[in-house]
Amino acid sequence: MGKFFIEPYIKYNEELKKATNINIDGTKVLASTKNICEKIKDISLLLSNLDIKEQDLENKIKMTIDNTFIFQSNIENVLKMAVREAINSLLPETEMLKDEDINYEEISNTLNSLVKPVQYNEDNEETTLYKNYLKEKEELETKQKESENKCIEHQKKCNEIINSIKLLDKSVIELNKIIKKSKEQAKIEIIDGIGSATTYKIIYYGEEYQVVNTKTNLFEYEEFIKSNGIYQEALFKARMSDLLSQQYLIDLIRGTMTSKDNYQTSKNNPALKINNIFISQDKNEVLEFIYKELKAGRPVILQVTQDRSKEGLRHLITVVGYASSVNNYKDLNPETILVLDNYDGNVEKLSKKGRKLFNQGGNGYKSIGASKDFLEKEIYMVK
Repeated sequence: MGKFFIEPYIKYNEELKKATNINIDGTKVLASTKNICEKIKDISLLLSNLDIKEQDLENKIKMTIDNTFIFQSNIENVLKMAVREAINSLLPETEMLKDEDINYEEISNTLNSLVKPVQYNEDNEETTLYKNYLKEKEELETKQKESENKCIEHQKKCNEIINSIKLLDKSVIELNKIIKKSKEQAKIEIIDGIGSATTYKIIYYGEEYQVVNTKTNLFEYEEFIKSNGIYQEALFKARMSDLLSQQYLIDLIRGTMTSKDNYQTSKNNPALKINNIFISQDKNEVLEFIYKELKAGRPVILQVTQDRSKEGLRHLITVVGYASSVNNYKDLNPETILVLDNYDGNVEKLSKKGRKLFNQGGNGYKSIGASKDFLEKEIYMVK
């Protein structure tokens, strides 16, 4: 056993581990759908009534909003139940693959153990033993091929179920984000506008930050790369953080929004313009370099760990701001540094995914800024 089963079985188990946090029973979504439709209909009727009282309308709208959240939560439960059902359907399919793989091996062993008898007798006629051998060999080869096809079909079904689990599991995660966002305050609030200063103030989840005042507005750019899938999780493979972080920096400074297609060609390699590299064994020296760039209104690239559980794996992100409580470079840390993370295209705190400053194998802490030649060529004032 093992030609068809062992490797897929290991893969399936690895995938299942990622989707086993599904333990909430689902509820029927139909009832919720009818409920919310009825509430919306009620509002329509109220709006068409000229004698409506404002308080009645307010209460009705509030009720509809509350029911909308219940409706979304019910969808979440249904999705979770669907994932569980998909997992439950994978287990028997995997067992059938296992059984058929054993059958395939037994047939193959029998086929390989056949001993070819003497083909002709003294009269130069095919012997009965040889004819029986050919017949048995043909039958075994047919059974072996049938078993192989069944194994391949079981593998295909297992893969389809795994893909469904991954998609459903992702849907649950995405829906959680939607529900959470709809209940929270807006992520970003610009509080002093974008003027001639090198930075401007924003409120990020209740905290005040200074953001670099680049030619391309940071949050319009975030929306652009998110909607076009120009980030690692959506399109690009591992080891693409260098290219993405560099292009983000260039687009922000230059006032451009590079399309996805232009990332596929080396002639637009941004490394030619991003060569102001600063490396030091002293973390403070690198933080000072970052602080000066940000104060001048320019984003800067920083080398960080992927997350706290992967200390030896580096990642590059684009630093775009810092907390207003920061008075000098010594106040910079993962909690006070605001970044545009090319993993998912989000503007967030450096600490959001457990990232921290990177220093491995004596290479030192590393940051990269736009070169002076590039800044002058782009007629971008070195403020």
